[in-house]
Amino acid sequence: MAPKKFLRKDTHKKARIGKKWKNPKGHQNKKRLHVKGHSATVKAGYGRKLEEKNTNKEGLQIVIITSIEELKRIDPKTQTASIEGLGRKKKIELLDEAKKLNITIQNLNIKRYEETANAKQKERQKAAKIRKEKILEKENAAKKAEEKAEKKATKKTDEKPEELVIEEKKKQEKEEKDKILTKAK
Repeated sequence: MAPKKFLRKDTHKKARIGKKWKNPKGHQNKKRLHVKGHSATVKAGYGRKLEEKNTNKEGLQIVIITSIEELKRIDPKTQTASIEGLGRKKKIELLDEAKKLNITIQNLNIKRYEETANAKQKERQKAAKIRKEKILEKENAAKKAEEKAEKKATKKTDEKPEELVIEEKKKQEKEEKDKILTKAK
């Protein structure tokens, strides 16, 4: 027997309510009062049989998997895996292992997930490569700026200010005049 669908009151009248269950709480709510002609409310007795609980449509028992060791313990004839609460890398590892062991995954389409995961991985690698290139460009620009600053600093130390150059010329002229004057005596 298929499980019963429980819906909120007036879901067929108002689209904003949605097709979901919420316990009726209104004072005069006919559904809360269990009036004849109104749909059933959730209560004990509507659940599945014990043999059917935690099984899929094929009758395989659903087992939640978080590691490869747990995946290896599954019997593919009587059990199916459900991968929950894992990141992309670990999911891909588990999917590869499940393919090798011929284990069905209940909550994922293996081919589609691998395609999307690989595409996302390539996008992330491209973005990382671009980030690295930008960082290298910034570093190179900083190095070039430092080299230019060093060259300017060395040029300034090599070149003497004009005042010093003029003073040296005056000293040389004086020395020459002194030589000339001392020779004449």
